[in-house]
Amino acid sequence: VYDGDTVSFQTLLYDSQPTEGKEPELASPHTLLIPVDFNGHRWTLNFTRTGSIASSLEYGKVWLALSGGTVISLLLAMLVFSLINTRSRAVQMAAELAARKRAEEALQESEAKFCTLVQGIPSTVYRCALDERWTMQFMSDYIEILSGYPRTDFIDNQARTYASLIDPADVEKVDRAVKEGFARHTPYNIEYRIHHADGSLRWVYERGQAVFDGQGRVAWLDGVITDITERRQAEDALALSEARFRSIIHASPIPMALNDEAERITFLNPASVSYTHLR
Repeated sequence: VYDGDTVSFQTLLYDSQPTEGKEPELASPHTLLIPVDFNGHRWTLNFTRTGSIASSLEYGKVWLALSGGTVISLLLAMLVFSLINTRSRAVQMAAELAARKRAEEALQESEAKFCTLVQGIPSTVYRCALDERWTMQFMSDYIEILSGYPRTDFIDNQARTYASLIDPADVEKVDRAVKEGFARHTPYNIEYRIHHADGSLRWVYERGQAVFDGQGRVAWLDGVITDITERRQAEDALALSEARFRSIIHASPIPMALNDEAERITFLNPASVSYTHLR
């Protein structure tokens, strides 16, 4: 029995009467070659007549009986081998499926722990695609407190996009900050305004970073969005108060000055300048 169409010592798989150092007699009248295709593979059977065959039998019938019986035996052997191999493969596939199921269960458990951790953060954690609409792949439930809309509205842009909440005056600033961040492979930090579902404006602080794949391309963006409305309102109120205070001092006819901790003059109103001739 030879593997393939080539009959040589290199392709010999089985010989019932091995003869060391002797090549097959391909041109001999006592040799019969029969190619067999089985299970998608070509085999070559080589039959050689020996003196043990009764001379009373016709030569053609001998080859027919011998080759037919051998082929059937070989096919049966291959069938058994195929069944054994199939069973082995089935066991292997079952083991692979079990391993895959364990991996999926471990991944689900890990994702559940991550979601539990994220939901406890008083900020919106997100993962989005780098496209024109910042398509959200994940968003924590805090987005409903921040924007007034449920997280399901934003996942895959089902009802609205997060970008649609950004105040038009801040859109360009946000785009520029994000693009500069992933171009430099550094985190981006930006403060901007979004429109709440109740019509009010909310100030938010966003910190995010691009995640790159093996080819150096941006796979997605991960980040956190925090409501800083109260802080910005306090800062704006303080700035307004200081502006009013300076306006009152500036208009006062009474000379007034401000000193720092080292007793250095940091401010003189016009009345003080007129009185002291200092500037």
